[in-house]
Amino acid sequence: MPSKVSYRVRCSSTCSGWAWDVSNVQFFSDTVQVHPLSAIDSANAGGGWGPQNALGESNNLPWGGRVDGNGEFWIGGIFDANITSVKVLETSRVHRASDPYAIVFEKK
Repeated sequence: MPSKVSYRVRCSSTCSGWAWDVSNVQFFSDTVQVHPLSAIDSANAGGGWGPQNALGESNNLPWGGRVDGNGEFWIGGIFDANITSVKVLETSRVHRASDPYAIVFEKK
C-alpha cells in the first residue's frame, strides 16, 4: 500500500473573486473512482459548506470555497492510492473558475 499523500484541485481565480462553489469532485486511480481518507481545503464558508460536500458526503450544498493565505482556492483529500485524474463539477454561474484553464490538479 502506498503511503498517504494529498491531491488537490486548485484555482487561482474565480468570477466573483472571493468564492469558489464546487458541487462535486471525483478522484480516479486509472479508471477506478477513489474516495479520500479525509477531505482538505483552502478554507470554506463554514456552517455546512465544508469540502466533504463535494467529495461524496453531500448535504445538498456545494463546497463553499474561500482562499488560503496565498490567495488560492483548493479542495482535495488525503489518499492511500495513486491518483491519476480528477473530474470537477461547478454549478454556480458566479462562484466558478474564471477560466477552465485556471483549474489545476496536483499532488501536494
